[in-house]
Amino acid sequence: MTADLGKYTDLHLFAKAFPERYYQMGMAEQLLMGAAAGLAHEGAQPFVTTYAVFATRRAYDFMHQAIAEDNLDVKIVCALPGLTTGYGLSH
Repeated sequence: MTADLGKYTDLHLFAKAFPERYYQMGMAEQLLMGAAAGLAHEGAQPFVTTYAVFATRRAYDFMHQAIAEDNLDVKIVCALPGLTTGYGLSH
C-alpha cells in the first residue's frame, strides 16, 4: 500500500508483478493508515509505505488510534526523513 509514492519507493515494480496486491491510496496518508487497519482487522498483513515526514505528521493519529490501539499487525516502512532531501521543505 502506498500514498502516491509507488514510483519513488520502487513499489511500481511490485505493482507490475502483483497488481491484485497493490493498493494506491492517493495523496492521503490518513486514508492509507486507516485502510491498512481495516485490512488487518480482516486478517490481512498489510505493508504500507510513505515518506517518514508524511507518516509522522498528519497520519500519526491514524497510526495510533486505528492500528496501535488495536495492536494490529501492520508493517509501516518509511523513507526520506524530510530534513536533507532534495524534494523541498514539505518532503
